[in-house]
Amino acid sequence: MKSVPHRFIATACTLGGLCVPCHAGRGGAASSLSLVTMLAVLWLLLLGLTFHTLLRRRLKLDGDHLELQNQLLREQAARVLAERTQAETHAMLCTLVAQQEKVRELERNRI
Repeated sequence: MKSVPHRFIATACTLGGLCVPCHAGRGGAASSLSLVTMLAVLWLLLLGLTFHTLLRRRLKLDGDHLELQNQLLREQAARVLAERTQAETHAMLCTLVAQQEKVRELERNRI
């Protein structure tokens, strides 16, 4: 019941109260809404509640979708940064290996 707004509950109770015949001040004549009118009003209320629920769910999903898109963009940026760092590290290691190879050749030549 927490998902149903209080004003819809209040409106439903009010409309339910309209179903009960109310006595006019003159001669006790009873007046009430016809059954067809009451069913039509309740049907429209239910339709409005359904539309409200679907709209709220849609807006929540749109917000979640936007949040997920932002998270994806952040993760893609982090991945690009990690790949760039990995490429730089690989290049530095290749340079270091080449330098070590030169030192090894110099030592072999010296011996």
